[in-house]
Order: sequence, then C-alpha cells, then structure tokens
Amino acid sequence: MVGAPAARRWRGRRAAAHGRRAAGGRMSAATGPTGERPRAARRSEGGGATTDDATVATRVARWRSWLHATAIARGALMGAGAGLGAWALVRAAVPSPAAASGALGGVPGSALAGVLAGVLAGVLVAAVTWWRSATRALSPLRAALWIEEREPALRYALVTAVDPAVPEGARAALQPSVSAVAWEGAARRALARALRLPAIVAAVGAGVALLVPAGGEVAAWRAARTGAGPAEAGASSLGETMVLVEPPRYTGRAAERLRAPALVRAYPGSRVTLSGAGDSAALRIALDSQPLRIAAGRDRWEATFAAPAARALLRLGRGDESRLVALEPLVDSAPLVTLRAPARDTVLRAPRGTIALAADVTDDLGIAGGAFEYIVSSGQGERFTFKSGTLGTLSARGATRGTLAGALSLEGLGLAAGDVVHLRAVARDRNDVAGPGVGASETRTIRIARADEYDSLAVEQAPPAEVDQSLLSQRMLINLTEALVKRARTLGRPAVVSQSRAIGRDQARLRKQVSDIIFARLGDGAEAAGEHFHGDGHGHAEGDSMGKGPLTPEQLLKAAERATVIQGAPTDFEHDETPVVAINRPMLEAYNAMWEAGRALDGGEPARALPPMYVALAAIQRARAAERLYLRGAPPRVVVDLARVRLAGKERGVPGARTPRARLDAARAPLVARFGRALDALERNPAAGVDSLIVLRLAVADRLPAAAGALEAAIGALRASGDATSLLLRARRALDDAPVARDDIPAWGVLP
Repeated sequence: MVGAPAARRWRGRRAAAHGRRAAGGRMSAATGPTGERPRAARRSEGGGATTDDATVATRVARWRSWLHATAIARGALMGAGAGLGAWALVRAAVPSPAAASGALGGVPGSALAGVLAGVLAGVLVAAVTWWRSATRALSPLRAALWIEEREPALRYALVTAVDPAVPEGARAALQPSVSAVAWEGAARRALARALRLPAIVAAVGAGVALLVPAGGEVAAWRAARTGAGPAEAGASSLGETMVLVEPPRYTGRAAERLRAPALVRAYPGSRVTLSGAGDSAALRIALDSQPLRIAAGRDRWEATFAAPAARALLRLGRGDESRLVALEPLVDSAPLVTLRAPARDTVLRAPRGTIALAADVTDDLGIAGGAFEYIVSSGQGERFTFKSGTLGTLSARGATRGTLAGALSLEGLGLAAGDVVHLRAVARDRNDVAGPGVGASETRTIRIARADEYDSLAVEQAPPAEVDQSLLSQRMLINLTEALVKRARTLGRPAVVSQSRAIGRDQARLRKQVSDIIFARLGDGAEAAGEHFHGDGHGHAEGDSMGKGPLTPEQLLKAAERATVIQGAPTDFEHDETPVVAINRPMLEAYNAMWEAGRALDGGEPARALPPMYVALAAIQRARAAERLYLRGAPPRVVVDLARVRLAGKERGVPGARTPRARLDAARAPLVARFGRALDALERNPAAGVDSLIVLRLAVADRLPAAAGALEAAIGALRASGDATSLLLRARRALDDAPVARDDIPAWGVLP
C-alpha cells in the first residue's frame, strides 16, 4: 500500500501530465511519459510481448478479486497455524490423561480448554491478518496503487487510467501506455511472496500439534525437575481419578461423570466405576474396611462397586500416600398422596348413592401405580366381619405427578345399618432396588347410621299455667280509662262510677306489684312492709296514715329503711338474709302516681286519673331502661402500686450485668476440636488435612446440615488449590454456633 508521501508525488505527476496534454503534447504508444521507449515496447519490437485487448478497468477489477482471495488465504493460513499451536500447548500443559476420555467416553478438561484456546487464537489472528491484507483491495484506486508499487515502469499511468475524476478522453489515451507495460508478472510474484509467510506459520503450527506431547506430560516433567511437594506429588503418584455413577434404571437419571471428586452422591444400588491411569500393582482401594477388586488394563486400572445405602468412605492408597472419597446416599422418598374427595368423614342415613373419589399423587422419581383401598367393617358387640378391596385408576403412570380418580357405589358394597367403610388412597413408586416405596393418604370413614342412634325429643303433656287474667298492665289501664272518659257522656253517673272503681281495683293490684319490687325480700312480700291496697278487704279510715294521702319519696325511702331493719340491726349481707334488691326513684315515682290515680278512680273521676297514670307509665319506662347492677358480695381489695403502674418511678441509670448465655449444645465441643486438628493437619500435610475434613463432614451430615454444606464447599476449594479461608471460617461458625458476648455496645450503629 502506498504511503502519504508517495500519494502526494503521484498527484503532482498526474497534474503535470494533464498539463502537458492540455498544451497539445501527445504521447505515442511507443514512447513513455519521458519520451523514452519503455522496456515493454523494446521487448515487443524484439517479438517477445503481446498487447492485452481487455480494457484497463477490467484488468484492474480482476486483480482486485485476486487481492481479495489472497487476503482470505493469508488469514486462513495464519489463523490455522496460531490455533494449532495454542491447542497443542494448552493440551500439553494441563494434566489430564488422554486415556481417561476413552475409558469414560467423555471429554477431559484439558482437551476442552485446548480446543477453546485454539479457536480463540485462530479467529483473532485470522481476522487481523485478513484486515491488513484486504485494505489493498478496498477500491480500484488502492488496487492500482498496489500494482504501481510492484511495477514502477507504469509511472502512475494505471492509477490515472482508473481514476473516475479524470476525463474519459484522457483515460482512453492512457490505455495504450498501460498495455505497453507487462506488469502482471511482477504482481503475480508479489502475491506468491505474500502467501509464503502464512504457509510457513501453518506448517509450524501443524508440526507443534503433532510433535508436542499431550496429557500433562509437560506438567509432570516440570514437577519432576522442580521436586514437587507432597500436594503435587500426589497427582503423579495416585494420578487423577475419574468416577462414573450410573443410577438404577428406575430413577430415570443419566449417568454422571466426576473428575477427582471429594464427595460422591448416589442412589443406593447405583453402579460406581472408579478409574485412573497408571500401574495397579501397588494400588489399594477399600470401601470402609472392605477391599475392592481392581481390574488392570493397558496402562489403566478400574474398580466397580455398588453404592451402599449408608454413608461410607472410599480409601485409595499407593505407597505412603492415600486419598479419601466420601460416599453419601441419595434418599428415594415415598410418594406423597393427598385425598381430595371425600373431604371429610360422613354419616349416611341409608346406603344409597355413589361417592366420587379423587386424590393427588407426587413422587420425586416417578409413580409406578396407585389405587383407592377400602375396608368394610360390619357387626357389633363381640362379632365383627371385614372385607376389603381396591378401585380407581391412576393417570400419568411413570410421571412425577398424577391424579387418582374413581367412584364408590354404596349399593354395590351391600352395606347395612351400622356398617363403616374406611377409605384411603395408596400409591407406589418404581424403586426396584430397596423395594417400592408406598405412600398413603389420611383415612376417611363413611358410616351408615343405626335406627336407635337417631335423636329423640320427649314432650310431656301438661296444661298451660294459670294466669291471673285480672292483672293488667299500666298501658292497658290507660286505654280502659281513656275509653271510659269517651263514653261518659252516653253512660249514666252510676255506670261511670262502677266502671271507674273496677279500673281502680286493677290499678291497686298493679301498684301492689310495684310495691313487691321495691320491698322485695326472700320469703317476704308487701305484707312485710305493711302494704295495703283498695279492694283487699281492709278498711281505710280518714285517720289512717295510708289514707292521709300519697307518701313523698323521702317518706317512702324511710319506710323502706324501716322495712330492712329488724330491732335496729341491719340485715344486708348478714345471716344469709336477702337484702333489698332495688330501691330507686323511678319506681317510687310510679308508686306515688298509681296511688293518685287509684284515689281518683275510686271517686268516680276517670278524667282526673289519667295524668298520674301517664306519669306512672313514663316512670316505669325509665326504670326499665336504667342500668342494672347485680352485687353478689363485697368486692375484694386490690393493692395497686400507682407509681409502678403509671411508670412514674425514678430511674437510677445503672445497667444490669451482661452475662454470656450458656452453650446450646454441649456435644458440639468435640466437633470443634476435631475441626481444629484438621486445620493443624492442613498446615503440615494438605492431603491429610483434606481427608480429615471429609471424615468430619460425614460425621455432621445428619445433625448439622449447614456445617456439612460449608465443609463440602471448603473441601472443593482445597482440592482445586483455591482460597478456602472464608469457607473454613463459615464452617467453624456453623460447627460452634455459640453466642458472642461483648463487654459493651457501641453508642451508634449495630453490632458488627
């Protein structure tokens, strides 16, 4: 590609050539721009060169396509060489036996890393190389400049001939000059030289890929030369172990491949294959304390066993070195069955009809089958008979979720009174190793009632209770009096007096009921207070106190007090005597008003009796709406500290002593001690420390799942040569779980 100075020189010479053509100068096909005959013309005179009939633009366009093809070829060759070299170097540097891939049928980590590195390096180098080469063919002018650089004899005639800014007549005049120069040979040689270096790079990359050893031999050679420590020597002594876990067929799970695992989780009965590279003569493998048989192959060993149903330790050893792998069983849970219909227990009057049955079934691995089971119990006393059966179908057999549906016909069971049907839903999973797991729902009962169980109500015949028909309410007395006042004009005086006195006797009886309420006593009535009323057969002279007029409320209260006192001793709350239940002013007002109304009615004046009768009715209404207090005895005395209740005490400002709480679980202390010894072993011998953590993790898996998870993460980080400080701290806190006691609390913020 021509630089900026060359481009400026080319523009200047082209402008000079245009000036000469404008002045009338014409270049012949046999002479060059300087008047000399070009080498191509001299060769043509000798009979060695021919003239291309194609136009200059067509020839430049063809060479532009060749430049594009050359750029692509350069990028492909350079990318292939770089990719092959990177793939070979990564494959040789990462330790991963190639034979493990063939034994387990998987792709090792080093192969995957090598492929990724080779692809990335090849794409990056190919893209950069292609871009740098393709810039020469971005436009016809750039292609022409590239050709001019390879053949200086053209003297910018080719660039001027393809420049669209030059007039068409001038470009046509330059075609003989361009055709007279044989520049295609120099361009071909330049293209060949451009492909020479990429071809060498591709060949070198292919040679590196074929000659450099694979499978971590470089890492092993480095470890042997530098004298690796115990942690690194373990890789060369025991090698990298691969574990293939094949679950039982009933689980429906795919096989799992693990590379150098510290923990293997498998369903009981799974086929576990442990393999590795190297000689098996000095290799020892034991499951807990039982040695395993090792099958030796060509530079490989393999051991196969069935996954146990309990936690176990797999021990690998060769020479003085050993390695532990923890085995943890996966639990196949029983199906979970939920009975949706019938929703509750039922008692039926007669064994007729059909009951719909429905249940939901879920399982973690798959459902094998399910049905509704029923048991019919008949009889009573000491003799019972039982019969059982199944019904219903299960949808989505083999899936993890399903639905049981069915119908129970009561007529088909032949039930009788007193029979009980016990019903539940049952499902089984597909476990054929430890036996199928069975799940059942809660049981519903359907009972047919007996004839003697029905509720009965015995009603004894009795005559209605006698009611005093003459006892009328105050409102009724007011209605009778108002009706008498309206008919007084049509009735004679004797009839009005007779009917008025009859109403007055009813008013006297009602006043006696009010008197009984006021002076109520246990076993005593109004007679205890000396009460009399009109029409009771007692005379009322003018000199009697009761005939002098109605008592005032104060006088009646004094009379009530005298009625509640016997020989000067109060009877309230003493000697089991009933006190006065209620003495209130509304009832006293009603009593006095009834007295006034009774006197008016006895005198044959019903119109004058109506106002006090209204007053008595209003007083009775107020008494009925009043609040009632029923005192059963003297309330107890309660001593209340008012200062404490009102929070009005004095605060001394002295805080209480802060004491640490007791340890929640004393059994954690041995686990914490074992964890400390494992940390000490990590400093002296990392492999032994990791084995100690694996054993501790199995010990706490059931009791402390949080600590087991933290230990598992820490073991994985240590096996990967990573930083496990934070994970070990989390495991330490999960094992201890002790409260933190602090001497003081900061003034602001929260506890750290």
